[in-house]
Amino acid sequence: MSNCPRIWIEATGLGGRGQRHCVTHNGVTLIESTKNPEFDSTRELLALGVIGPVEVWRSGTSFPAMRLDIEKAAKLTIEESDRVGPSFARDEKESAHERSLSRIRGESSIPPARTGLFFSLLSPF
Repeated sequence: MSNCPRIWIEATGLGGRGQRHCVTHNGVTLIESTKNPEFDSTRELLALGVIGPVEVWRSGTSFPAMRLDIEKAAKLTIEESDRVGPSFARDEKESAHERSLSRIRGESSIPPARTGLFFSLLSPF
């Protein structure tokens, strides 16, 4: 059994733009309603000062759906359109904020390569 933090995701219903989810962490509601539970949860955990890996669990399962690095996953979102199915993408709100902070600090604002983003996001068990 892993000792890393867990979030529990439960489907709550359909909204105008798709499935909605409730997310709990340590028995407390972290997010009441979201259509992007995994990445929105990592942003909430990061805001609370939680870093490192997190296991994503779904109601009624006996194993985690995935394991994410909180800091890496907080920079991502799911992108989907009528022509392209769901895929990982950089969260533009987060990226713009990071770029402005980098400029203030005098750091390079060149974004990292997207190659292997999916595989570096997931941690082996």
